[in-house]
Amino acid sequence: MNQQFTCLPDGKFRLVMGGVPAGGSYMLRTSGNPGTRIIDNITTVAGTTSVTPYNTTPAALSSNGAVQVPVGPNDLLFTSCDKPFWVSGEYVVCNEDPDVAAEWVPNGPSNVQPTTTGYDFWFYNPNGGYSYIRQRRHNVSDNFANIGSARTCHMKVNNWATANHIPDGVKLNVRVRAVVNNVPANWGPACRFVRDEALAACRLRNCSMCRGSHSSIAVV
Repeated sequence: MNQQFTCLPDGKFRLVMGGVPAGGSYMLRTSGNPGTRIIDNITTVAGTTSVTPYNTTPAALSSNGAVQVPVGPNDLLFTSCDKPFWVSGEYVVCNEDPDVAAEWVPNGPSNVQPTTTGYDFWFYNPNGGYSYIRQRRHNVSDNFANIGSARTCHMKVNNWATANHIPDGVKLNVRVRAVVNNVPANWGPACRFVRDEALAACRLRNCSMCRGSHSSIAVV
């Protein structure tokens, strides 16, 4: 393991990585033990790589740098972080932000809920290529029941235009940030994310899966 340390001021930055052998790995995180993950690349490719920006309007809601100091406070539930076998139609869930929750209209239907407050979920390939921000706002159900402000914490995988669908079998990162009246917080910690329809379809006996470990499937 080769650890390198550097100090950055508060701000938004881009990491350009080179010199890592193909098939190697690296992690960019804050100091501390274990620190907070910013980019978690478990399978590198040859050459120089960088996270591809995602641009949208208003510009403030673009990705604006994968390296943001300080790291934002918003994160995924434990059960949504580092899961290696997602399928289309499942829900990625984040912990609720109090400022986002405060904008919810109690007992109100979707058409009276704020259109500029909610969460952004950013899926990106650490090696570059796929990069997409899914906006979740209070006024859109995303096919989830109206359970109050926590509804907006639920983001349905690939419930958007096909052109931007999360590809199958690609090792991504996912991060979340709160957005209040179109003002985004910094991106929170990174989690690993893999859509793997075949692995998710495995329903064999003695199939065990532990967070952070390899799968073990016994054919009987």
